[in-house]
Amino acid sequence: MPTQRDQTAGKPARQTVGSSYEQVHTSGSSAYRLYCLTTFYTRARQPLLDEEVIPVFYHALREVCQQYEYQLLAYYLKPNQVNLLLSYKPTVALTELVGNIKRGTAHRLFEALPRLERRTGKRSFWADGYYVETVNYRQVGALVRQWKAREKRSKALLAAQAEAFDPLSIDGKTLERALVELLPAERALIKLLHGLHGERVHTPNEVAEILSLKVEEVCQIEQEVLQKLRELLTGIRITRQEGNESHE
Repeated sequence: MPTQRDQTAGKPARQTVGSSYEQVHTSGSSAYRLYCLTTFYTRARQPLLDEEVIPVFYHALREVCQQYEYQLLAYYLKPNQVNLLLSYKPTVALTELVGNIKRGTAHRLFEALPRLERRTGKRSFWADGYYVETVNYRQVGALVRQWKAREKRSKALLAAQAEAFDPLSIDGKTLERALVELLPAERALIKLLHGLHGERVHTPNEVAEILSLKVEEVCQIEQEVLQKLRELLTGIRITRQEGNESHE
């Protein structure tokens, strides 16, 4: 009969708690409840986190946190500053955590947006150094609420940026990973219409004939696919309601 500690690593132990942040997690024979706040800046504190960069950064951040099994609880961005609230395992050194996030996001940003290297003058997106401190679990809830309120105030702006974002402007492997998530017919349609992977650009009429669709269907599917790519690349879900737009 498995004991209470025979659980998947990183899963919360079963107990009665006042909030989810009070939960004790287990990993092997260890139990932990660890949170940290970190702040770091862009290179030379330039305002690099603009309307084009922010959606790509957020997508890269989620990928890095998933890769290293960090839990991103909340974030707060300024044009030249990143603030993150994270949960992490006891085997993780904080210097390693921040380094992984900075290296991983910088690599993905330069891969997706080559213009950044020209703007920074070298392949270095973040300034050296960082600030990090551990946070008592009793403080986490208040911090998350505070940061979520800030996030809510800026959410309309982020959603507008995401909706204006051209997903096909992304270069390299980032776009490739997003295209893999499409259905085969969607991928074929978007490649033909926009001349991806060496294809010549086809007109909607030509694509309709090739894929046995109506021209109206080609245009509708194109808009749906571009919307799907925006959501995949930015991590921001955009839904529309009659007469209004609703951004999630």
